[in-house]
Amino acid sequence: MMLSAWNDGVTSCPNGVSDAEAAAALLGLAGEERVANVISFGYPARPRDPESLLPEEWLVRAKRKPLEEISEHR
Repeated sequence: MMLSAWNDGVTSCPNGVSDAEAAAALLGLAGEERVANVISFGYPARPRDPESLLPEEWLVRAKRKPLEEISEHR
C-alpha cells in the first residue's frame, strides 16, 4: 500500500498503537482481534525531491540516532 501510494504522490507513515484494546473497541473488533499498526496516508505539504540531497544529508535532516548508538551489532 505504501509503495502504491508513493507512486501516486501520496506519502505514508507506519505508526504503532499504544493502546491496542482501545483501538479494537473503537473499531468494533471482537475476541482476540487487535490492532498492531496503523498507516497514515496524505499529501506532502511541499514536494520532495529525493535527489536534491546526498543520502548523508537526508540522514542529518532526519535527526536520527546513529546506528551504532541503537544497535548491539557493531
